[in-house]
Amino acid sequence: MALQLDSNQMNSINTLVDRLENGDSSVLDPSGPLRDAARALFDLVGCTADRYPALHAAFDGGQAEPSDADAHVVDLGCAASGHATSRSWIGAPGLPLISGAATLVLDADTRLPLAVGASTVLGEGLTEVATDPGTAAPAAKRQTALTVHYSLDDTGATRLGATTRTVAVTDEPITANVTDPVISVQGHTSIVIGLGRPTGYNPDCDYIFYEDAPVNDPNLLVPFTGSCKLPYAITGIGSDGRISGLEITSLIYVQLSTGMPSYPLLPESLPIGCYCEQGDDYTIHWSFPYQDPQEPIVYTATSGALDTQSAFLFQFTVPVDDPSSPLVFAVCSTGTPGESVVCTKIPNLQFTWHCVAAGTLVTLADGSTAKIEDTTNRMRARTGAGGDLAIEGNWHGRHEGEALTLVTDAGHELTLTPHHPVHTPSGLVHAKDLKVGDAVSTDGGTARLASVSSSPSAASFWNLMLGDEADRAAGASLSASTFVANGIVVGDFDALGRQYRSARRDLAYMKARIPEALHTDYASAIADAA
Repeated sequence: MALQLDSNQMNSINTLVDRLENGDSSVLDPSGPLRDAARALFDLVGCTADRYPALHAAFDGGQAEPSDADAHVVDLGCAASGHATSRSWIGAPGLPLISGAATLVLDADTRLPLAVGASTVLGEGLTEVATDPGTAAPAAKRQTALTVHYSLDDTGATRLGATTRTVAVTDEPITANVTDPVISVQGHTSIVIGLGRPTGYNPDCDYIFYEDAPVNDPNLLVPFTGSCKLPYAITGIGSDGRISGLEITSLIYVQLSTGMPSYPLLPESLPIGCYCEQGDDYTIHWSFPYQDPQEPIVYTATSGALDTQSAFLFQFTVPVDDPSSPLVFAVCSTGTPGESVVCTKIPNLQFTWHCVAAGTLVTLADGSTAKIEDTTNRMRARTGAGGDLAIEGNWHGRHEGEALTLVTDAGHELTLTPHHPVHTPSGLVHAKDLKVGDAVSTDGGTARLASVSSSPSAASFWNLMLGDEADRAAGASLSASTFVANGIVVGDFDALGRQYRSARRDLAYMKARIPEALHTDYASAIADAA
């Protein structure tokens, strides 16, 4: 996308940046400078009024509201190619129908635009937006990133927000040596962390944290150890090796969570866990270990039946002996290309613990049953396809909201969360989309639904993750794994996420569920999210 902005557009963008940098929160009123800058940026990246009429109508009619999202510029600097780059994460409460963002990098001294990028997501809590490396200009000595973001719910209500950040830029690579967290289980593509586990529940995880009793909505625990050699000497080192003036920003965004990002419970403890060894003023170490004594970083609890991948950020702002001080570098998880030379990427995190009711009977490979909360990774579950897969993990969490109870004409009864996938003769379907008379797959073939009822819930719900290292090595297909719950075939953890995303990208499915005034916006969002 070309960086073509006229003088009026640049004036509105500069006005927004100036007022944000001066701490003027009133600028986030969507009827003021934010609206004009947002229109300029969204037009630049192709989110024009003809493609997103509902979004622009909210801008023009003054109907947009201030955003309640949590936005951070997590990377800003020089890419390995020498070009300007930036990345932002925006976490919105709830699961908006559409979320989008545009980000622009400016030379902080001349305000010339250097790089731009955009992102659109459907029904997810996290929006990741990065600049396009293909059209970026060479990096400047100081850069400012401006990210404007919006969310649109299924009633058409629109929220608009913005964030900015300015840093001194270095082209010297700063690569962190991260020893924890890492993937230790073959076949994992993300770092799997088991939480709230009573002793004896030992899922196939990279890290396991035990509790004396099952815990609803456990705090997020992340072991984090490593070191990084900097190009300049670190200043402010005390006799104990701690660094005066060191600033740390850390957070976790759960991609499909209905909540805001998780922050450290004790942020003041993070600089204490960082230090320099005697005689080495260039290397910073950090120690929040998994092994005894266990002192991982504790983040605030989050829950949600749809939790899958989580994005992790640990950002250091270090005082150094150089005019560019302080020096900023980060460790963050993967997700977008063209990161800066001061960003070290690690795999995403995945916390396991949500979505059939406790007490649900799971059919095992030998035909016996076990309560879902009593399953362990020593068991194998019978699948809806007639085979069996190892139970790699089980997890639970409190589901606050509607719960559904399905009853079949054959006498099966199952209580589950609305988005949990249920297998039917035509494939997986969200429980909330089933109605009386529909056929569902069972351990004996198929049965028809005799009733579908809903009720408020704040109970614990459980789910399984199927397929262990041996199953993966044997070539088992885990893309839509199912198990038998109270005699009804349902999807596992991975199937849950895939079914949710598939439905959100089905225009015909979504058109039947959203107002006609949003159809054009949604069709454009599907195209942009591809």
